[in-house]
Amino acid sequence: MLPPTARQAKASKLSLDLTNLPSFNGTQNNQLSPIYNGMTSPTTAVSEAQYANKTHAELMVILKERERDISLAAEIGKSLLENNIALKSKYDTMVTQLQNIRHRKRQQSGYGRRTGDRTGIPRIAPPSNSLGGLETFPEESSDWMDDSDTESMNGYSSGLEMPSPSLKTRSRSPARGGFTQKDFEHLRELEMANIELQAQLDALLNEKQEMEKTQKAKVRKLEADFAHLQEVCSEASEKIELLEQDNNRLKEKQSTDFWNLRTTQKSSDNDNEEVIDRLLNKVKELEENVHTIERTKSDLDKRLKRATKELDTLRPQYEALIQTSKDYVDLQQRYEKQEIHIVELAMALEEQRNLNLGMRSSTNSRAGSFSEHMLRRLSDPAALLTLRGTTPANAGQSGKVVKRSLLDELESQWYRDVFQGDNRKRDSKGTPPFSPVMSETDLSDFYSRSAAMSEAEDDILSAMEYMSEDEFTFLDTFKEDDEKAMLRREWFFRRWARAIYRFLRAIWRWCRFLVLICAAVVMALYRGPDDVLPDDM
Repeated sequence: MLPPTARQAKASKLSLDLTNLPSFNGTQNNQLSPIYNGMTSPTTAVSEAQYANKTHAELMVILKERERDISLAAEIGKSLLENNIALKSKYDTMVTQLQNIRHRKRQQSGYGRRTGDRTGIPRIAPPSNSLGGLETFPEESSDWMDDSDTESMNGYSSGLEMPSPSLKTRSRSPARGGFTQKDFEHLRELEMANIELQAQLDALLNEKQEMEKTQKAKVRKLEADFAHLQEVCSEASEKIELLEQDNNRLKEKQSTDFWNLRTTQKSSDNDNEEVIDRLLNKVKELEENVHTIERTKSDLDKRLKRATKELDTLRPQYEALIQTSKDYVDLQQRYEKQEIHIVELAMALEEQRNLNLGMRSSTNSRAGSFSEHMLRRLSDPAALLTLRGTTPANAGQSGKVVKRSLLDELESQWYRDVFQGDNRKRDSKGTPPFSPVMSETDLSDFYSRSAAMSEAEDDILSAMEYMSEDEFTFLDTFKEDDEKAMLRREWFFRRWARAIYRFLRAIWRWCRFLVLICAAVVMALYRGPDDVLPDDM
Protein backbone atom coordinates (compact mmCIF):
# COMPACT_ATOMS: atom_id res chain seq x y z
CA MET A 1 0.00 0.00 0.00
CA LEU A 2 1.17 3.50 -0.87
CA PRO A 3 0.98 6.23 1.75
CA PRO A 4 -1.40 9.09 1.03
CA THR A 5 0.05 11.78 -1.23
CA ALA A 6 -0.39 15.48 -0.70
CA ARG A 7 -1.72 17.84 -3.29
CA GLN A 8 0.84 18.89 -5.81
CA ALA A 9 2.04 22.47 -5.84
CA LYS A 10 0.67 25.07 -8.22
CA ALA A 11 3.93 25.02 -10.16
CA SER A 12 3.35 21.45 -11.43
CA LYS A 13 -0.44 21.91 -11.97
CA LEU A 14 -0.78 18.09 -12.59
CA SER A 15 -1.38 15.63 -9.76
CA LEU A 16 -3.13 12.29 -8.97
CA ASP A 17 -5.73 12.64 -6.23
CA LEU A 18 -4.82 9.75 -3.83
CA THR A 19 -5.75 11.54 -0.63
CA ASN A 20 -8.63 9.13 -0.07
CA LEU A 21 -6.36 6.01 0.04
CA PRO A 22 -6.08 4.72 3.63
CA SER A 23 -2.79 3.56 5.10
CA PHE A 24 -2.45 -0.13 6.16
CA ASN A 25 -0.41 -0.59 9.32
CA GLY A 26 -0.88 -4.41 9.54
CA THR A 27 -3.26 -4.44 12.55
CA GLN A 28 -6.59 -6.24 12.48
CA ASN A 29 -8.47 -3.64 14.56
CA ASN A 30 -7.82 -0.76 12.15
CA GLN A 31 -11.20 0.65 11.13
CA LEU A 32 -11.23 1.76 7.51
CA SER A 33 -13.60 4.33 6.03
CA PRO A 34 -13.52 3.88 2.23
CA ILE A 35 -15.39 6.32 -0.01
CA TYR A 36 -17.80 4.40 -2.27
CA ASN A 37 -19.09 7.54 -4.12
CA GLY A 38 -22.30 5.83 -5.14
CA MET A 39 -20.59 2.69 -6.62
CA THR A 40 -21.26 -0.84 -5.32
CA SER A 41 -18.50 -3.42 -4.79
CA PRO A 42 -18.87 -6.89 -6.40
CA THR A 43 -17.86 -8.59 -3.16
CA THR A 44 -20.92 -7.30 -1.28
CA ALA A 45 -22.92 -10.20 -2.78
CA VAL A 46 -20.64 -12.70 -1.07
CA SER A 47 -22.05 -13.74 2.26
CA GLU A 48 -19.97 -13.67 5.39
CA ALA A 49 -20.85 -17.32 6.06
CA GLN A 50 -18.81 -18.45 3.06
CA TYR A 51 -15.73 -16.62 4.35
CA ALA A 52 -16.35 -17.96 7.83
CA ASN A 53 -16.43 -21.55 6.55
CA LYS A 54 -13.02 -21.17 4.91
CA THR A 55 -9.85 -22.15 6.70
CA HIS A 56 -7.14 -19.83 7.89
CA ALA A 57 -4.80 -20.86 5.05
CA GLU A 58 -7.41 -20.10 2.38
CA LEU A 59 -8.11 -16.69 3.92
CA MET A 60 -4.42 -15.87 3.97
CA VAL A 61 -4.18 -16.79 0.29
CA ILE A 62 -7.14 -14.54 -0.55
CA LEU A 63 -5.61 -11.65 1.45
CA LYS A 64 -2.32 -12.04 -0.37
CA GLU A 65 -4.11 -11.93 -3.73
CA ARG A 66 -6.03 -8.79 -2.73
CA GLU A 67 -2.89 -7.11 -1.49
CA ARG A 68 -1.17 -7.94 -4.78
CA ASP A 69 -4.08 -6.40 -6.72
CA ILE A 70 -3.95 -3.24 -4.61
CA SER A 71 -0.20 -2.91 -5.10
CA LEU A 72 -0.71 -3.36 -8.85
CA ALA A 73 -3.34 -0.59 -8.88
CA ALA A 74 -0.99 1.69 -6.96
CA GLU A 75 1.78 1.05 -9.45
CA ILE A 76 -0.62 1.81 -12.31
CA GLY A 77 -1.58 5.14 -10.65
CA LYS A 78 2.05 5.95 -10.09
CA SER A 79 2.84 5.27 -13.76
CA LEU A 80 -0.06 7.49 -14.82
CA LEU A 81 1.23 10.28 -12.59
CA GLU A 82 4.67 9.98 -14.12
CA ASN A 83 3.17 10.06 -17.61
CA ASN A 84 1.23 13.22 -16.74
CA ILE A 85 4.35 14.88 -15.42
CA ALA A 86 6.23 13.95 -18.59
CA LEU A 87 3.44 15.34 -20.77
CA LYS A 88 3.41 18.57 -18.75
CA SER A 89 7.14 18.97 -19.13
CA LYS A 90 6.86 18.41 -22.87
CA TYR A 91 4.07 20.96 -23.08
CA ASP A 92 6.11 23.50 -21.13
CA THR A 93 9.05 23.06 -23.45
CA MET A 94 6.81 23.50 -26.48
CA VAL A 95 5.29 26.71 -25.03
CA THR A 96 8.71 28.13 -24.22
CA GLN A 97 9.89 27.28 -27.70
CA LEU A 98 6.85 29.03 -29.17
CA GLN A 99 7.43 32.12 -27.00
CA ASN A 100 11.04 32.23 -28.02
CA ILE A 101 10.07 32.00 -31.66
CA ARG A 102 7.56 34.82 -31.28
CA HIS A 103 10.04 36.90 -29.37
CA ARG A 104 12.58 36.46 -32.10
CA LYS A 105 9.96 37.36 -34.70
CA ARG A 106 9.09 40.52 -32.84
CA GLN A 107 12.67 41.54 -32.56
CA GLN A 108 13.30 40.95 -36.24
CA SER A 109 10.25 42.51 -37.82
CA GLY A 110 9.00 44.92 -35.18
CA TYR A 111 6.06 42.80 -34.23
CA GLY A 112 4.95 45.08 -31.39
CA ARG A 113 4.59 48.22 -33.54
CA ARG A 114 2.72 46.78 -36.51
CA THR A 115 0.29 44.27 -35.01
CA GLY A 116 -3.23 45.44 -34.49
CA ASP A 117 -6.35 44.04 -32.96
CA ARG A 118 -7.23 40.74 -34.75
CA THR A 119 -10.35 39.11 -33.52
CA GLY A 120 -9.95 35.90 -35.58
CA ILE A 121 -6.54 34.90 -34.13
CA PRO A 122 -6.61 33.09 -30.77
CA ARG A 123 -4.12 33.93 -28.09
CA ILE A 124 -1.84 31.47 -26.37
CA ALA A 125 -1.83 31.62 -22.59
CA PRO A 126 1.63 31.30 -21.04
CA PRO A 127 2.27 28.50 -18.52
CA SER A 128 2.39 29.09 -14.78
CA ASN A 129 6.16 28.88 -14.65
CA SER A 130 6.62 31.11 -17.71
CA LEU A 131 7.82 34.67 -17.54
CA GLY A 132 5.05 37.00 -16.35
CA GLY A 133 6.89 40.25 -17.17
CA LEU A 134 6.19 40.14 -20.89
CA GLU A 135 4.90 43.48 -22.05
CA THR A 136 2.68 42.02 -24.75
CA PHE A 137 0.33 39.97 -22.39
CA PRO A 138 0.22 41.71 -19.04
CA GLU A 139 -3.40 40.91 -18.27
CA GLU A 140 -3.76 37.40 -19.71
CA SER A 141 -1.24 35.94 -17.33
CA SER A 142 -3.32 36.84 -14.30
CA ASP A 143 -6.50 35.54 -15.92
CA TRP A 144 -4.84 32.23 -16.76
CA MET A 145 -3.56 31.91 -13.21
CA ASP A 146 -7.04 32.39 -11.82
CA ASP A 147 -8.49 29.79 -14.17
CA SER A 148 -5.77 27.27 -13.36
CA ASP A 149 -6.36 27.75 -9.63
CA THR A 150 -10.06 27.11 -9.96
CA GLU A 151 -9.44 23.98 -12.04
CA SER A 152 -6.87 22.64 -9.61
CA MET A 153 -9.46 22.81 -6.86
CA ASN A 154 -11.59 20.28 -8.77
CA GLY A 155 -8.82 17.68 -8.67
CA TYR A 156 -6.73 18.40 -11.75
CA SER A 157 -4.60 21.23 -13.08
CA SER A 158 -3.92 22.50 -16.57
CA GLY A 159 -0.84 24.26 -17.75
CA LEU A 160 -2.51 25.63 -20.89
CA GLU A 161 -5.79 27.48 -21.38
CA MET A 162 -6.87 28.24 -24.90
CA PRO A 163 -9.32 31.12 -25.14
CA SER A 164 -12.27 30.54 -27.42
CA PRO A 165 -12.75 32.73 -30.52
CA SER A 166 -15.94 34.22 -29.04
CA LEU A 167 -14.09 35.80 -26.12
CA LYS A 168 -13.85 39.55 -26.11
CA THR A 169 -10.54 40.74 -27.46
CA ARG A 170 -8.59 43.16 -25.48
CA SER A 171 -7.30 46.39 -26.81
CA ARG A 172 -3.80 46.28 -28.06
CA SER A 173 -1.33 48.73 -29.14
CA PRO A 174 -1.71 50.01 -32.64
CA ALA A 175 -0.28 47.81 -35.36
CA ARG A 176 3.00 48.56 -36.72
CA GLY A 177 4.20 47.97 -40.16
CA GLY A 178 7.05 45.74 -41.24
CA PHE A 179 5.21 42.32 -41.66
CA THR A 180 5.06 40.69 -44.99
CA GLN A 181 2.51 38.27 -46.34
CA LYS A 182 4.88 35.42 -45.85
CA ASP A 183 5.27 36.25 -42.19
CA PHE A 184 1.54 36.32 -41.75
CA GLU A 185 1.19 32.94 -43.45
CA HIS A 186 3.90 31.51 -41.29
CA LEU A 187 2.26 32.90 -38.20
CA ARG A 188 -1.08 31.47 -39.27
CA GLU A 189 0.52 28.06 -39.70
CA LEU A 190 1.99 28.30 -36.24
CA GLU A 191 -1.37 29.26 -34.83
CA MET A 192 -3.04 26.30 -36.58
CA ALA A 193 -0.38 23.99 -35.20
CA ASN A 194 -1.01 25.46 -31.79
CA ILE A 195 -4.74 24.78 -32.19
CA GLU A 196 -4.03 21.14 -33.10
CA LEU A 197 -1.72 20.74 -30.14
CA GLN A 198 -4.37 22.30 -27.90
CA ALA A 199 -6.94 19.78 -29.21
CA GLN A 200 -4.56 16.89 -28.55
CA LEU A 201 -3.94 18.23 -25.08
CA ASP A 202 -7.69 18.40 -24.41
CA ALA A 203 -8.10 14.80 -25.60
CA LEU A 204 -5.25 13.67 -23.39
CA LEU A 205 -6.71 15.50 -20.44
CA ASN A 206 -10.11 13.91 -20.98
CA GLU A 207 -8.50 10.48 -21.25
CA LYS A 208 -6.51 11.18 -18.13
CA GLN A 209 -9.66 12.16 -16.24
CA GLU A 210 -11.44 8.98 -17.35
CA MET A 211 -8.47 6.84 -16.33
CA GLU A 212 -8.34 8.59 -12.98
CA LYS A 213 -12.02 7.88 -12.45
CA THR A 214 -11.62 4.20 -13.33
CA GLN A 215 -8.52 3.87 -11.15
CA LYS A 216 -10.29 5.57 -8.26
CA ALA A 217 -13.22 3.17 -8.66
CA LYS A 218 -10.85 0.21 -8.71
CA VAL A 219 -8.99 1.48 -5.70
CA ARG A 220 -12.25 1.95 -3.80
CA LYS A 221 -13.35 -1.56 -4.74
CA LEU A 222 -10.04 -2.99 -3.61
CA GLU A 223 -10.24 -1.02 -0.38
CA ALA A 224 -13.72 -2.36 0.27
CA ASP A 225 -12.58 -5.92 -0.51
CA PHE A 226 -9.57 -5.48 1.68
CA ALA A 227 -11.65 -4.20 4.56
CA HIS A 228 -14.05 -7.12 4.19
CA LEU A 229 -11.19 -9.57 4.03
CA GLN A 230 -9.70 -8.02 7.14
CA GLU A 231 -12.96 -8.63 8.95
CA VAL A 232 -13.08 -12.22 7.68
CA CYS A 233 -9.46 -12.73 8.70
CA SER A 234 -10.17 -11.38 12.17
CA GLU A 235 -13.12 -13.76 12.51
CA ALA A 236 -11.00 -16.63 11.26
CA SER A 237 -8.23 -15.78 13.72
CA GLU A 238 -10.80 -15.73 16.53
CA LYS A 239 -12.07 -19.14 15.42
CA ILE A 240 -8.52 -20.42 15.27
CA GLU A 241 -7.90 -19.21 18.81
CA LEU A 242 -11.07 -20.95 19.98
CA LEU A 243 -10.06 -24.15 18.23
CA GLU A 244 -6.59 -23.97 19.75
CA GLN A 245 -8.12 -23.58 23.19
CA ASP A 246 -10.38 -26.59 22.55
CA ASN A 247 -7.40 -28.55 21.28
CA ASN A 248 -5.35 -27.73 24.36
CA ARG A 249 -8.24 -28.70 26.59
CA LEU A 250 -8.64 -32.01 24.75
CA LYS A 251 -4.90 -32.67 24.99
CA GLU A 252 -4.97 -32.06 28.72
CA LYS A 253 -7.96 -34.35 29.09
CA GLN A 254 -6.32 -37.04 26.99
CA SER A 255 -3.10 -36.83 28.99
CA THR A 256 -5.00 -37.12 32.28
CA ASP A 257 -6.98 -40.09 30.97
CA PHE A 258 -3.78 -41.74 29.76
CA TRP A 259 -2.04 -41.40 33.09
CA ASN A 260 -5.12 -42.66 34.91
CA LEU A 261 -5.28 -45.70 32.66
CA ARG A 262 -1.57 -46.30 33.07
CA THR A 263 -1.82 -46.23 36.84
CA THR A 264 -4.76 -48.66 36.76
CA GLN A 265 -3.01 -51.04 34.35
CA LYS A 266 0.26 -51.33 36.25
CA SER A 267 -0.96 -54.37 38.16
CA SER A 268 -2.16 -56.11 35.01
CA ASP A 269 1.07 -55.26 33.16
CA ASN A 270 3.10 -57.47 35.49
CA ASP A 271 0.93 -60.48 34.66
CA ASN A 272 1.11 -59.64 31.01
CA GLU A 273 4.89 -59.44 31.20
CA GLU A 274 5.04 -62.91 32.71
CA VAL A 275 2.79 -64.26 29.97
CA ILE A 276 4.92 -62.50 27.38
CA ASP A 277 8.09 -64.02 28.87
CA ARG A 278 6.59 -67.50 28.72
CA LEU A 279 5.48 -66.94 25.16
CA LEU A 280 8.94 -65.68 24.23
CA ASN A 281 10.52 -68.79 25.73
CA LYS A 282 8.11 -70.97 23.78
CA VAL A 283 8.91 -69.05 20.64
CA LYS A 284 12.63 -69.61 21.21
CA GLU A 285 12.06 -73.33 21.76
CA LEU A 286 9.97 -73.54 18.62
CA GLU A 287 12.67 -71.71 16.67
CA GLU A 288 15.27 -74.18 17.92
CA ASN A 289 12.98 -77.06 16.93
CA VAL A 290 12.53 -75.50 13.53
CA HIS A 291 16.31 -75.23 13.11
CA THR A 292 16.80 -78.85 14.12
CA ILE A 293 14.01 -79.94 11.77
CA GLU A 294 15.60 -77.97 8.97
CA ARG A 295 18.97 -79.61 9.63
CA THR A 296 17.40 -83.07 9.71
CA LYS A 297 15.50 -82.24 6.56
CA SER A 298 18.69 -81.20 4.81
CA ASP A 299 20.36 -84.44 5.98
CA LEU A 300 17.40 -86.47 4.78
CA ASP A 301 17.50 -84.68 1.45
CA LYS A 302 21.18 -85.52 1.09
CA ARG A 303 20.54 -89.13 2.04
CA LEU A 304 17.59 -89.30 -0.31
CA LYS A 305 19.69 -87.98 -3.17
CA ARG A 306 22.44 -90.46 -2.36
CA ALA A 307 19.89 -93.28 -2.09
CA THR A 308 18.30 -92.34 -5.40
CA LYS A 309 21.72 -92.36 -7.04
CA GLU A 310 22.50 -95.76 -5.53
CA LEU A 311 19.08 -97.00 -6.54
CA ASP A 312 19.71 -95.90 -10.09
CA THR A 313 23.02 -97.75 -10.06
CA LEU A 314 21.52 -100.88 -8.44
CA ARG A 315 18.41 -101.00 -10.63
CA PRO A 316 20.12 -102.84 -13.53
CA GLN A 317 21.76 -105.20 -11.03
CA TYR A 318 18.38 -105.81 -9.43
CA GLU A 319 16.82 -106.57 -12.80
CA ALA A 320 19.67 -108.94 -13.59
CA LEU A 321 19.21 -110.57 -10.18
CA ILE A 322 15.49 -111.03 -10.79
CA GLN A 323 16.23 -112.62 -14.12
CA THR A 324 18.81 -114.92 -12.58
CA SER A 325 16.39 -115.86 -9.79
CA LYS A 326 13.77 -116.78 -12.36
CA ASP A 327 16.33 -118.82 -14.25
CA TYR A 328 17.38 -120.43 -10.98
CA VAL A 329 13.80 -121.45 -10.16
CA ASP A 330 13.35 -122.92 -13.62
CA LEU A 331 16.68 -124.68 -13.36
CA GLN A 332 15.84 -126.06 -9.94
CA GLN A 333 12.56 -127.45 -11.20
CA ARG A 334 14.29 -128.98 -14.18
CA TYR A 335 16.98 -130.32 -11.92
CA GLU A 336 14.46 -131.98 -9.63
CA LYS A 337 12.67 -133.49 -12.59
CA GLN A 338 15.99 -134.63 -13.99
CA GLU A 339 16.98 -136.20 -10.69
CA ILE A 340 13.68 -138.02 -10.51
CA HIS A 341 14.10 -139.15 -14.07
CA ILE A 342 17.70 -140.24 -13.42
CA VAL A 343 16.64 -142.26 -10.38
CA GLU A 344 13.86 -143.87 -12.32
CA LEU A 345 16.20 -144.66 -15.18
CA ALA A 346 18.79 -146.11 -12.83
CA MET A 347 16.21 -148.29 -11.17
CA ALA A 348 14.79 -149.34 -14.52
CA LEU A 349 18.29 -150.09 -15.81
CA GLU A 350 19.15 -152.22 -12.81
CA GLU A 351 15.90 -154.13 -12.94
CA GLN A 352 16.22 -154.56 -16.69
CA ARG A 353 19.73 -155.90 -16.26
CA ASN A 354 18.63 -158.33 -13.57
CA LEU A 355 15.66 -159.32 -15.66
CA ASN A 356 17.82 -159.93 -18.71
CA LEU A 357 20.25 -161.99 -16.68
CA GLY A 358 17.43 -164.01 -15.18
CA MET A 359 15.84 -164.63 -18.56
CA ARG A 360 19.10 -165.79 -20.07
CA SER A 361 19.83 -168.21 -17.21
CA SER A 362 16.30 -169.58 -16.94
CA THR A 363 14.98 -172.77 -18.65
CA ASN A 364 12.16 -173.07 -21.14
CA SER A 365 9.69 -173.95 -18.39
CA ARG A 366 7.21 -171.21 -17.73
CA ALA A 367 7.08 -171.98 -14.02
CA GLY A 368 10.66 -170.72 -13.57
CA SER A 369 10.07 -167.47 -15.47
CA PHE A 370 9.36 -165.46 -12.31
CA SER A 371 12.21 -164.35 -10.11
CA GLU A 372 12.31 -164.75 -6.40
CA HIS A 373 11.55 -161.11 -5.87
CA MET A 374 8.59 -161.36 -8.16
CA LEU A 375 7.20 -164.33 -6.33
CA ARG A 376 7.85 -162.65 -2.98
CA ARG A 377 6.04 -159.55 -4.04
CA LEU A 378 3.15 -161.52 -5.52
CA SER A 379 2.83 -163.39 -2.26
CA ASP A 380 3.09 -160.16 -0.24
CA PRO A 381 -0.19 -158.17 -0.28
CA ALA A 382 1.55 -155.04 0.99
CA ALA A 383 3.85 -155.11 -2.02
CA LEU A 384 0.87 -155.40 -4.33
CA LEU A 385 -0.74 -152.43 -2.62
CA THR A 386 2.40 -150.37 -3.08
CA LEU A 387 2.51 -151.52 -6.67
CA ARG A 388 -0.89 -149.92 -7.28
CA GLY A 389 0.03 -146.74 -5.35
CA THR A 390 -1.79 -147.53 -2.08
CA THR A 391 -0.36 -147.94 1.40
CA PRO A 392 -1.09 -150.58 4.03
CA ALA A 393 -2.64 -147.92 6.26
CA ASN A 394 -5.11 -147.02 3.54
CA ALA A 395 -5.93 -150.69 3.01
CA GLY A 396 -6.69 -151.18 6.67
CA GLN A 397 -3.55 -153.24 7.42
CA SER A 398 -0.74 -152.28 9.75
CA GLY A 399 2.77 -153.60 9.43
CA LYS A 400 6.30 -152.80 8.49
CA VAL A 401 6.81 -151.50 4.94
CA VAL A 402 9.49 -153.40 3.05
CA LYS A 403 12.08 -151.27 1.32
CA ARG A 404 11.79 -151.59 -2.44
CA SER A 405 14.82 -152.29 -4.58
CA LEU A 406 15.56 -151.18 -8.11
CA LEU A 407 14.39 -154.47 -9.53
CA ASP A 408 11.11 -154.26 -7.65
CA GLU A 409 10.49 -150.81 -9.00
CA LEU A 410 11.29 -151.98 -12.52
CA GLU A 411 8.88 -154.88 -12.20
CA SER A 412 6.14 -152.62 -10.87
CA GLN A 413 6.68 -150.20 -13.69
CA TRP A 414 6.62 -153.05 -16.20
CA TYR A 415 3.37 -154.34 -14.80
CA ARG A 416 1.83 -150.91 -14.98
CA ASP A 417 2.87 -150.45 -18.59
CA VAL A 418 1.54 -153.85 -19.52
CA PHE A 419 -1.77 -153.34 -17.77
CA GLN A 420 -2.28 -149.88 -19.24
CA GLY A 421 -1.31 -151.08 -22.73
CA ASP A 422 -3.72 -154.00 -22.52
CA ASN A 423 -6.51 -151.71 -21.38
CA ARG A 424 -5.87 -149.36 -24.28
CA LYS A 425 -5.77 -152.22 -26.77
CA ARG A 426 -8.92 -153.73 -25.35
CA ASP A 427 -10.72 -150.44 -25.56
CA SER A 428 -9.55 -149.77 -29.11
CA LYS A 429 -10.28 -153.22 -30.52
CA GLY A 430 -12.11 -156.15 -29.10
CA THR A 431 -10.26 -158.92 -27.15
CA PRO A 432 -11.08 -162.64 -27.11
CA PRO A 433 -13.01 -164.01 -24.19
CA PHE A 434 -9.87 -165.68 -22.85
CA SER A 435 -6.36 -164.55 -23.48
CA PRO A 436 -3.24 -163.83 -21.46
CA VAL A 437 -3.86 -160.16 -21.70
CA MET A 438 -7.45 -160.59 -20.61
CA SER A 439 -6.43 -162.80 -17.76
CA GLU A 440 -3.83 -160.29 -16.70
CA THR A 441 -6.46 -157.57 -16.82
CA ASP A 442 -8.77 -159.67 -14.73
CA LEU A 443 -5.92 -160.16 -12.28
CA SER A 444 -5.33 -156.44 -12.00
CA ASP A 445 -9.02 -155.80 -11.53
CA PHE A 446 -9.13 -158.46 -8.89
CA TYR A 447 -6.24 -156.92 -7.02
CA SER A 448 -7.75 -153.47 -7.30
CA ARG A 449 -11.05 -154.68 -5.88
CA SER A 450 -9.42 -156.63 -3.10
CA ALA A 451 -7.18 -153.73 -2.01
CA ALA A 452 -10.02 -151.96 -0.26
CA MET A 453 -11.39 -155.01 1.41
CA SER A 454 -10.52 -155.99 4.93
CA GLU A 455 -9.71 -159.58 4.01
CA ALA A 456 -6.90 -158.83 1.56
CA GLU A 457 -4.84 -161.94 2.30
CA ASP A 458 -7.58 -164.45 1.43
CA ASP A 459 -8.26 -162.70 -1.82
CA ILE A 460 -4.57 -162.71 -2.79
CA LEU A 461 -4.32 -166.49 -2.16
CA SER A 462 -7.39 -167.13 -4.25
CA ALA A 463 -5.88 -164.99 -6.97
CA MET A 464 -2.66 -167.02 -6.85
CA GLU A 465 -4.66 -170.22 -7.34
CA TYR A 466 -6.48 -168.66 -10.23
CA MET A 467 -3.30 -167.87 -12.06
CA SER A 468 -1.80 -170.56 -14.37
CA GLU A 469 1.32 -170.96 -16.38
CA ASP A 470 -0.44 -170.27 -19.66
CA GLU A 471 -1.26 -166.77 -18.61
CA PHE A 472 2.46 -165.73 -18.41
CA THR A 473 3.53 -166.88 -21.86
CA PHE A 474 4.01 -163.21 -22.91
CA LEU A 475 7.30 -163.14 -20.99
CA ASP A 476 9.00 -164.94 -23.87
CA THR A 477 8.80 -161.78 -25.92
CA PHE A 478 11.66 -160.23 -23.89
CA LYS A 479 14.17 -162.33 -25.77
CA GLU A 480 13.24 -160.63 -28.99
CA ASP A 481 13.74 -157.16 -27.57
CA ASP A 482 17.46 -157.37 -26.73
CA GLU A 483 18.46 -155.19 -29.65
CA LYS A 484 15.93 -152.61 -28.64
CA ALA A 485 17.33 -152.71 -25.12
CA MET A 486 20.82 -152.00 -26.44
CA LEU A 487 19.54 -149.00 -28.33
CA ARG A 488 17.76 -147.81 -25.24
CA ARG A 489 21.01 -148.20 -23.32
CA GLU A 490 22.78 -145.88 -25.75
CA TRP A 491 19.98 -143.37 -25.39
CA PHE A 492 20.30 -143.71 -21.66
CA PHE A 493 24.00 -142.72 -21.76
CA ARG A 494 23.21 -139.73 -23.92
CA ARG A 495 20.55 -138.66 -21.45
CA TRP A 496 23.04 -138.99 -18.64
CA ALA A 497 25.57 -136.83 -20.47
CA ARG A 498 22.92 -134.20 -21.13
CA ALA A 499 21.82 -134.30 -17.50
CA ILE A 500 25.42 -133.89 -16.30
CA TYR A 501 25.87 -130.89 -18.63
CA ARG A 502 22.72 -129.29 -17.31
CA PHE A 503 23.80 -130.00 -13.77
CA LEU A 504 27.17 -128.33 -14.29
CA ARG A 505 25.50 -125.39 -16.00
CA ALA A 506 23.13 -124.98 -13.06
CA ILE A 507 26.08 -125.08 -10.65
CA TRP A 508 27.78 -122.30 -12.68
CA ARG A 509 24.66 -120.15 -12.60
CA TRP A 510 24.28 -120.71 -8.88
CA CYS A 511 27.89 -119.67 -8.37
CA ARG A 512 27.24 -116.43 -10.26
CA PHE A 513 24.12 -115.80 -8.21
CA LEU A 514 26.01 -116.39 -4.95
CA VAL A 515 28.75 -113.99 -6.08
CA LEU A 516 26.16 -111.27 -6.73
CA ILE A 517 24.51 -111.91 -3.37
CA CYS A 518 27.86 -111.69 -1.60
CA ALA A 519 28.68 -108.42 -3.38
CA ALA A 520 25.33 -106.93 -2.35
CA VAL A 521 25.88 -108.04 1.25
CA VAL A 522 29.38 -106.54 1.29
CA MET A 523 28.06 -103.23 -0.07
CA ALA A 524 25.28 -103.14 2.52
CA LEU A 525 27.76 -103.88 5.32
CA TYR A 526 30.07 -101.17 4.03
CA ARG A 527 27.30 -98.56 4.00
CA GLY A 528 25.90 -99.48 7.36
CA PRO A 529 22.34 -99.42 8.68
CA ASP A 530 22.08 -95.60 8.57
CA ASP A 531 22.16 -95.49 4.77
CA VAL A 532 20.25 -98.69 4.10
CA LEU A 533 17.44 -98.48 6.64
CA PRO A 534 15.19 -95.43 7.15
CA ASP A 535 15.49 -93.35 10.30
CA ASP A 536 12.10 -94.46 11.64
CA MET A 537 13.25 -98.07 12.04
